Order: sequence, then C-alpha cells, then structure tokens
Amino acid sequence: MTGWLSTYPRHKFRRQEAGKLMLKESDKIDALVRNAVFGSEDEKAHARWTIWRWGKRKVCGLPRSTSVHGARPRRRAALYDAGDERPHPSYDTGRAIFRAAKRLDAGAIICEIARSEIAYTDQRPAEYVAVMTAAALREGFTGPLFIQGDHVQVNAKKYAADADAELKALRALIEEELHAGFYNVDIDTSTLVDLSKPNLDEQQRTNYERAAELTQFIRTASGRRHGLGRGGDRRSRRQEQRRARAEGVHGGL
Repeated sequence: MTGWLSTYPRHKFRRQEAGKLMLKESDKIDALVRNAVFGSEDEKAHARWTIWRWGKRKVCGLPRSTSVHGARPRRRAALYDAGDERPHPSYDTGRAIFRAAKRLDAGAIICEIARSEIAYTDQRPAEYVAVMTAAALREGFTGPLFIQGDHVQVNAKKYAADADAELKALRALIEEELHAGFYNVDIDTSTLVDLSKPNLDEQQRTNYERAAELTQFIRTASGRRHGLGRGGDRRSRRQEQRRARAEGVHGGL
C-alpha cells in the first residue's frame, strides 16, 4: 500500500485528520469486512477491492520489511510486530492491536501469517490483507503497515515424497500472496537441512539451493528486483551453519 510517509513528524497532523475521518466510516468498514469474509464471491471481491483502495489512501505502507529499520528512528515509539500475537483469524483482535499501536504511538506494524496458519485458520492471503487493513482503518491507524507471508515453509515429508509437487505448491502460494498485496515473503527451507551429511556445505545444500530458487522465482513473479522484501528462516543454531546457508543462497543467485 502507498500513502504519505507518516514516519515523518511533520505529517502528524495529517495522520490525525485521516484517522478521525476513518473513524466516522466505522459502520461502513464493519459491513465491508463482513462481505470480504462471508459474502458471495462477487461481494468478497468488491469489498476487498474497496478496503484496498481506502487503505492505499489512508494507511501508509512501506514496501519492504527491510525498510522498517530506516523508519523506526524517525519516531520515538518502538516497532510492534503483530505476528507475535497471532491476530490472524480475528478482525476484533486486529482492531485491539491497532488501538494499542495508536496509544503507544507505534512507528510501524508488521502483520504476518504463515503457510501453516493460512491452512488451520482457513484464511487465504486476500482475506488476511483485507481484514488487517480494515482493522487499521477502523481504529484510525495510518501506518506504516507491513504485510508479510511468514514461514513460507517446505513440508519435509511432502518434499521427500514428491519434491516437484511440494515446490509447485509453494510457488502457487507465493503468487497468491503477491497478488493479494504481500510485499514481504519469508522463505523457510530450513526443514531440508540434513545433519547426517559429513560437512556443513552438504548439510545445507538442499536448504540453500531451494531458497535461492524460490528467491529468484519471487523476483520474477513480482516483476521487480527491488521494492519487495525477501527474508529467510534463521533457525540454524550455530553461526557457521547460518554462514554456510547464506553463502550458498547468494552463490545460487
């Protein structure tokens, strides 16, 4: 989403005025969310488009999570990561997060949903973007707001059974997230590390080769090399394991 850069103090008055305006539209926003989640296919599409359009006008979003660190020093408040509170299934929980963000004058919010959470909450990316954006609008929060696909993770068992099918499913999810408006994607191929191999490079090889392939896919599918954040899981416990993975990924790009 785009809008004025509310990370700059001189825009504080405009942020406050925009927030007051959206609070007056509360009934309309609630109705849009209901249609975006429970309506017919046509009603969902129209409601989600309307929320997206309002969001672009009233909620400032920076395109990449890598820009968060540049945004934070401009304001006193710390970053609040909504993903830590798992607000994914709930519009009401999202609203509570944005109320707290306003009270704390938080500089930025990251809303994230993992592949596994998309499955068990039955909430597809387009619905998630609409609900979180609407929650921000409903509470008069004007950004920045980041939307992230967290842990786009390879299922090790499915990969072992049919690697091509599992990677095809991941690419389909990434495309769905990009189309929905996710500007940050966290690739998690760490499930493919094989510690039975004799050295670090062999242990990490499948991990970093698939991560590099998916990174290149994201760059191609997004239509831009810059402007979209791509992260990777860092759960390798030792520094040398993380270094081996990072060197392998960069070598494959």
